[in-house]
Amino acid sequence: MGTLVISLPALLKGLFTTAALSITICTLGTALACLLVAADLEGGVVTKGVIKCYVKLFKSIPPLALLIWLHYAIPSNSIFQLTAFSSSVIALTLNIAPFLADAIRSGINSVPASQYDSAKILGFNKQTILLIVIFPQVIRNSISDISSWFITVIKLTSLTSIIGLNELMHTGNTIISETFMPLEIYTGIACIYIIVVFLSEALIFALARFIPKLLTTGL
Repeated sequence: MGTLVISLPALLKGLFTTAALSITICTLGTALACLLVAADLEGGVVTKGVIKCYVKLFKSIPPLALLIWLHYAIPSNSIFQLTAFSSSVIALTLNIAPFLADAIRSGINSVPASQYDSAKILGFNKQTILLIVIFPQVIRNSISDISSWFITVIKLTSLTSIIGLNELMHTGNTIISETFMPLEIYTGIACIYIIVVFLSEALIFALARFIPKLLTTGL
């Protein structure tokens, strides 16, 4: 127990990197997912085909394989070098975006088309309909799936220890190599992940309730 207490500042520093990485990936992944959905809904045959290929491709590649390939294979054949953080963001964003796109598309499809038509008859413009009619329902209907994928991102960040990113797991491995106390340190890391996942899930659902209210109030 004493080793864990002494190591806690270092673990929390690693946790900060994990949090920064997770937030970045979730933000970029959601933005990319929204672009995929919008292009799929509004694009032509070629656009839909490209998106379908992208989704199938990155759903098929294991995130660890993509991470290692992106960090080690590409730089070895070019002058372009990526940091461990950049490689992690790109690889995991590309990997998670198709799954988030499916969740968002499912939320959109769950909203009856009659609601859009009714709002249009009442004189609302397209932007207003999307903000106060469609968007709040999409969030409510898809938040469970989106939350699950965000939590998955937090856990997937542990893979980045393979390429030397000093996140929580890599920090723990370094401490273990110095103290030879794997049970104590890994138990502490597991407890930290449990706390982070619990708090993150609560925050996500709180934001899901707050954002639609904020948008509709501002109109």
